Amino acid sequence: MDIASNGMLTIGQVTTGIPQVLSGCTINNAGTATWAANNTDDLLLANGAVFNNLAGAVFEVQNNKSISQGAGAASSFNNAGTFRKTQGIATTTIGCAYSNAGLLTIESGIVYISGPFANYSGTTLTNGDYAVAATLKFTNANIATNAANIILDGPASAIVNQNNQDGLANLSVNDASGSLTFANGRNFTRNGLFTNAGYLTVNAANSTFMATGGLDNQGTLAGVGTIAANVTNSGVVAPGVSPGTLTITGNYTQAASGMLVIEIGGHAPGVEFDRLDVSGTALLDGALDASLISTFVPNLGDSFTFLVAGSSSGTFITLNVPCLAAGSLMAPVYHTTSVELLVEPATSGDMDCNCAVDSSDVVPFVLALVDPTAYQVQYPNCSLTHADMNNDGLQDGADIQEFLNALLPP
Repeated sequence: MDIASNGMLTIGQVTTGIPQVLSGCTINNAGTATWAANNTDDLLLANGAVFNNLAGAVFEVQNNKSISQGAGAASSFNNAGTFRKTQGIATTTIGCAYSNAGLLTIESGIVYISGPFANYSGTTLTNGDYAVAATLKFTNANIATNAANIILDGPASAIVNQNNQDGLANLSVNDASGSLTFANGRNFTRNGLFTNAGYLTVNAANSTFMATGGLDNQGTLAGVGTIAANVTNSGVVAPGVSPGTLTITGNYTQAASGMLVIEIGGHAPGVEFDRLDVSGTALLDGALDASLISTFVPNLGDSFTFLVAGSSSGTFITLNVPCLAAGSLMAPVYHTTSVELLVEPATSGDMDCNCAVDSSDVVPFVLALVDPTAYQVQYPNCSLTHADMNNDGLQDGADIQEFLNALLPP
């Protein structure tokens, strides 16, 4: 039986008092299937029956009944679309084999996968998206490594085992293929070291991620909440949710391979531009990647303090910063407890206003010396003063050696 993408299926619209049986056949749902709220009948899959909820399809549960394994060969429910429980504060049990290549959303009550769960092996959860605002329960849940996309939304969100014990108590690794989000007051504590090789987001100011043994970030760490840990960053740290403040109550060490990403869309810290707030020491290395958002254009002299710390040392080795009008650029200024980006005038010798003195400046430099009028026509947004390399107020042959020194530093 196939349900078209614009089709609808209502299960249990009329309560019979006996299970609704799907026996020895396959349903391919490409539309919307609803398990009605007023239904009190279980759904029984028997004799190898298969329910495929296809990509783009929806299977919505509005009650607390069960999808059970019936007699005969093993049956299965395969979700590649969206399986969501929207009503019922008690438990919807899935007793047949279940696989999730799509989105499992739990807005209310409990979804209990008591049968074989294809996405869980050993202590690793793989594949699929899990948006949990209530409770996801499955047999022997003890996730040590996450290789799926988990969103825990709100303080009541939970993943537990069949005995209602915390299924995340031993979570210590977010795999390179994993994404882990804590939102809207959902906190997390790891007693020991936590390694993030995927995407870790603390997505609310009232959410805290704690790792008593430190956070080793090899992937991407983002958000606007609090990281209660000493953080070592060899991946990417991106404060904010375009933009915002990420707080670290501990030390921050950025390795040579690490990058700090800052978005700037105005002058208000944590509101219009990103900020990393470190309570302890910040030891800097690696790269700084700054970009402008929301069509914002800063002016000469504007400054943006994007990092504050109890103490700060080191510098960013690689700078990816915006090149502004007339070759002005945003340069980091280092202080003992903060780092700011300051909009500075263009560098002398930057004749094409690309915010660098390089081989592309040779032709416009010569043009500025031999035909200043032609230079201004060809480079209307640049200034002849960029060719005054010796700061004598003139653009002439006396500037050539200083230009070569800037172009070819020792």
